[in-house]
Amino acid sequence: MKNNRLKPLLAITLSSALAVSSIGCGASETPETREEPVAQETVEEPPAEPEEETVELGVNLFTNGDFNSGTAPWDTYCFDGESFISQNKNSELDVAIFKLGSVDYGVQLFQDGFKLDEGCKYKLAFDAYSDVERPIQVRFQLNGGDYHAYYQEEPVITTEKTHYEYDFTMSEPSDPAPRFCINMGVMEGMDPNLAEHHICFDDFSLTLEDAKGKVSNNNTTEIPDIAVNQIGYLPSALKTATIKGTGLNQTAKLIDEKQANPFLKLKSAVEKIMQIQKIGKLFLILQR
Repeated sequence: MKNNRLKPLLAITLSSALAVSSIGCGASETPETREEPVAQETVEEPPAEPEEETVELGVNLFTNGDFNSGTAPWDTYCFDGESFISQNKNSELDVAIFKLGSVDYGVQLFQDGFKLDEGCKYKLAFDAYSDVERPIQVRFQLNGGDYHAYYQEEPVITTEKTHYEYDFTMSEPSDPAPRFCINMGVMEGMDPNLAEHHICFDDFSLTLEDAKGKVSNNNTTEIPDIAVNQIGYLPSALKTATIKGTGLNQTAKLIDEKQANPFLKLKSAVEKIMQIQKIGKLFLILQR
């Protein structure tokens, strides 16, 4: 009897011990902790502002405007007029005009090598006189295409040396390579048979007076790598092509419309340019 009573008691005791043991094992384990990834905040740096171009006010943008160094880089273009430029004894530029031609640009004095920025104010100044009273045309223009004027004046030059000043604002897109020119051919109301005469110039200056209104954008006048002088394309006129930039590394061909084969083919526009003289009145002017 005694043994039978002990068996259930022992079973209960063992069950309780197992239960306690189970609970004790569970309490001793540390639950696994998972750390969630923390998203790192990306801070974008503001784009660097373009460096502003240094603006110099009052600096003469023309080269050799007082002609103390001779006549270069001033030059002339004659559509159908005739002229010659020289430095006179007073270190002035003397434009001898032998024939006016049939248009206002029949005789033209010019200089390149400067730029005009949209929105900027400029001042043009020079001295001039002539041995006959006559009008001239002073202009800044697009150097190619339709050659339209950015700014133009038509003063009357007298026999007394006079100082001329003009203020203007560049209202068109910036042009990195415009042309300043003075047309001295036949102007409106002039006798096309005017006798030979001289016009003398001195102290040319072009200065930037105010850059506060400068328009800073990429909307600039496009200058092609190969520009053809379309003025003067009469059969007997001088033919001029200006090559610059990437055009200097391209193949150059000079072709007569009456024949299929080119006069001359060069692997590079700068290669053996002297050969062009064999062609006659056609020249390549290179600009680096």
